[in-house]
Amino acid sequence: MPVQSAPSPVPPPEGLAGLSDEQITMRGVVTVNGRHVALVQGPDRKHYVIRPGDRLRNGIVQSVVPGGLVMVPDIPGPVGGATGRRPNHPNRVLGGEGQ
Repeated sequence: MPVQSAPSPVPPPEGLAGLSDEQITMRGVVTVNGRHVALVQGPDRKHYVIRPGDRLRNGIVQSVVPGGLVMVPDIPGPVGGATGRRPNHPNRVLGGEGQ
């Protein structure tokens, strides 16, 4: 029986989905059509618009509030992918410039 090598790591997706909440910097929250959206900057200095339901590498944006983002962690799936299941613990709030 041949020896199988370990699978090569899967690179993170490009764009916002490949960034964790620790890698983004809040630049502001604006209201568009009566709903809040967040403006953030990635480590590559690109800017992104975040809305509720958007996925980052380590969580899902539950809501955008005037003070920042409310994120809920995503439970990793069996192959390292996200399952969309949410754990039963408090949400993480990101807010303010420089966070």
